[in-house]
Amino acid sequence: MPRTVEFTVLVAAISFFGFFLYSFWTLTRRAPALDILSNEASDADRLPLPASSFVAMEYFWLILNRTFVVFSTPNALYGWKASGPVSNADRDYFQPLVEMTLDRELTQDLAAIRKLSELSGGFCIARSSIVSVESSYKSKWGMGGILHSGRVTITTNTRRSREFILLGSSADPDSIKDAIWNGR
Repeated sequence: MPRTVEFTVLVAAISFFGFFLYSFWTLTRRAPALDILSNEASDADRLPLPASSFVAMEYFWLILNRTFVVFSTPNALYGWKASGPVSNADRDYFQPLVEMTLDRELTQDLAAIRKLSELSGGFCIARSSIVSVESSYKSKWGMGGILHSGRVTITTNTRRSREFILLGSSADPDSIKDAIWNGR
């Protein structure tokens, strides 16, 4: 067999193995979220009104990003890390997540919201620790054509701030700011 054919077969085998490992890793990381989302909510864990929710991207380490589904409840702001770093190759990757925020069953299921926020990369910010919420309609530099409608920045009493870039065209920064402030 010529050397170029051997090299091509070797590169193909390594690429296949790498893709297989990445796919396996991605599926195993999604399994806990799928289990949580498939459970029925008990009446004791139901919120009287659906939590306000939105899909947002947050930058970290200067150029990397992660995507959250954020739920604003009367007691806390919960975030589920739904996706790790993404590129602008698929500019609508977040649309299924936006559809999730419209699901009344999910947005009233406080137990599911809490469990999602406890998964790797998730967060919970107690309402009592939020000292300011600012909104902006300015676009974020570096988004590479991913549709976004503005930003919301939350500052806590530990002086830590988090800037959430609101994904999609229907997310209104002022409405989200008000929902976070009012605990809805």
